[in-house]
Amino acid sequence: MGERYTKRTGSHLTNMKRDVIVLHLEEHFRGILSSMYKKETPGTGSPEFSVYSDEELYNGLVRLAVDLLQVSDRNDGEKKFYFLSMDYPVGPMLVMNLINLGIHDQVKEILQKNGRDLRTIAACEKEMRSGLPGSSMFGIALLEGAAAKSLPGEGLFLRDCQCDFRKENGGPGKQGPSDWERKCDVFSFVARIGKKRIRSDIYDVELPGYLTGINRIRLFTPHGGDDSIARKGASYLCLARQYFLACNAAQLILHKLHGQHYDLHRMDEHVVIEILDARSAMIIPELIREIVEAKAFSAEEAIKVVSRACVFSGQAPNAGEDKWNGQELHQLNSSLWTLMRRLDRHIRKTDPQEKLLDENGDVEVTALIGVCCRIPETCAAVNIRRSLHAADPELAAYLEDLTGLDLCREPWRLPSAADFSNDRKVLRHLRQMKEEKKRALLDRMDTAAGGNKGKNDRPVKLSEKAVFDMQLAPVSSEARQLLNVLDIIRRILDVRNGKTPAQQAVFFFSSSVVPGDRRGRDVLKVLEALRKVLAGDAKAGKYYRICLLPDVNAAGMMRLLPACDVYESLAEDPGPRNTSGILEAAAAGALAAASSGGVHSLLRNASGTDAVRLFGPEPGNSFAGMNKSAEKILSSSGETAETVGFLISPEMMKNGSPAALKRLYGELVSEDPDGVLADFRVYRRAREKQFEACGKPFVSGRMMLHNMAAAARLHAEDAAEMMNDTYWRI
Repeated sequence: MGERYTKRTGSHLTNMKRDVIVLHLEEHFRGILSSMYKKETPGTGSPEFSVYSDEELYNGLVRLAVDLLQVSDRNDGEKKFYFLSMDYPVGPMLVMNLINLGIHDQVKEILQKNGRDLRTIAACEKEMRSGLPGSSMFGIALLEGAAAKSLPGEGLFLRDCQCDFRKENGGPGKQGPSDWERKCDVFSFVARIGKKRIRSDIYDVELPGYLTGINRIRLFTPHGGDDSIARKGASYLCLARQYFLACNAAQLILHKLHGQHYDLHRMDEHVVIEILDARSAMIIPELIREIVEAKAFSAEEAIKVVSRACVFSGQAPNAGEDKWNGQELHQLNSSLWTLMRRLDRHIRKTDPQEKLLDENGDVEVTALIGVCCRIPETCAAVNIRRSLHAADPELAAYLEDLTGLDLCREPWRLPSAADFSNDRKVLRHLRQMKEEKKRALLDRMDTAAGGNKGKNDRPVKLSEKAVFDMQLAPVSSEARQLLNVLDIIRRILDVRNGKTPAQQAVFFFSSSVVPGDRRGRDVLKVLEALRKVLAGDAKAGKYYRICLLPDVNAAGMMRLLPACDVYESLAEDPGPRNTSGILEAAAAGALAAASSGGVHSLLRNASGTDAVRLFGPEPGNSFAGMNKSAEKILSSSGETAETVGFLISPEMMKNGSPAALKRLYGELVSEDPDGVLADFRVYRRAREKQFEACGKPFVSGRMMLHNMAAAARLHAEDAAEMMNDTYWRI
């Protein structure tokens, strides 16, 4: 078994009920199918797999996994950590649960000998709630890694991050609970939002570690609702969602502490609260409020106790940008607003340079997190089993055959695959596998929404040798989104000016927009206009295509990554919201594009070598020209001026929203606050390097191996161990 593996498995070595099911797995599975569907094979009286549909076999496998989860050991102990996040991006669960329960290969063999295919059956799984790629993916990976290390923890999420509290949308929602959700009937909580008392329904999802114990996800959703909450506007509704999660999470944590008769003064000895995004930071004041109103101890004591228990590992919010509207907060819960004023005095006393409330009475979330949380220097984790074995089993199997290793059992040994980075036969085969995935995706795109086949669109014949460039996070006002818009425009103009591209390219974007982001909505409208321009362009349309993907959640991302050539994350901050997607992509064999800092340096440091190939602005050049005015940049570069001017060209105005196009153009030429124009030429050079590498099978194959190796050094189990040694101390 190996010394390292024995160390990691913890104490969950035997479980009689579980062992009996695994020993008689096929018999147990057949019994489940017979009890669910009452089918028989004519002339035999015994049902064969051929009589069941893929969906029926899928339902049977879910029941099989649930049976095993129910008799498996749950991680427990004197201390537990809780992850908090608004989003719930768990992704597909069937294959992942089969892997973690240790029965994946056995189930696959049972199905194969009966003429059925596990991947086809697993495709019947309906996507779970609308979690978006972001910091929550880091939380899920860390929760799985902790479960594998037998560290007890729970993930606390909103079941639907877009819930609007309307009466008709109460309960599990229109789609009903997923196959893996089980309603918790043991307890429920009430959140007071304004003058309304909103009771919660709680749904549990079991999350097993690899061959070890189980951690749990708890999903909170309003039971019933009140239409007046949604009618108060998007800002108030967003605040209400944050408070609903914080209120339920605080009550759950206190309920657990009281149930164990723990001393609240020593909360940090029994609880670690891991806050995964700024929106979830409302747990801090809400937990303090609950303790103070229960008269457990004074506000000053409560602040100190809660602060010791909280860790913030999300992307650091920018000062002055992440705020809670004070007036809306007062309407939401007046006692919480009163506590905010106490907290403001506490923070000013602690650090005279800091303040919680600004001059308008709005709450600075940055100050709250900075004073009331411990903040790790770097946080990154990726579950190799989910990103590689579950998302692309063919690639995983090839790497295992190549290395002779069981990478599912020991994913931290994946870096050894980099030993083959100079083997041309291996590199050629890796590229062939990537092209097969791209060909399959192109076939699906022919009928998928968001492609180039609109009412007046001419179909574009694309090759699997085209570069697949993916940005799957919701469209936002970040500089990288505008840089990509300008890059696509420049490519169109180059083709029209007679410059023939070396290869085709497909640009994938999410058609979702970060809530409340006005510029993000404008950028999406520009992308929609560019898609139409390309569809009607006889020259550029031969080489480029934009695909807008509706509602890309974690499950959708896992399906797309095996075909991805380049995945981009140009943010400088190496927080989980920026690292999660790029680590998932790197683990799946995509080339990673990152800035010279942030994720780029994080992966380099993890590998301890410069062999990791990531593209981005060269060190020292990123945003080098931000001190230059937009006017000087446009006057000194005719290419940049032509590119920006295309935004308000007649054909763009015809195909897009004139108001959005003029607004973005005006912001660029007058202010350019994010240095987009200053960084454009550097960014273009990086993009050319990306595309050039993708056109060379040996170069891109070598980069695939190095990126997978680097991501594996940030595997979730190692990350959980590091977080436990440094912050959790369970």
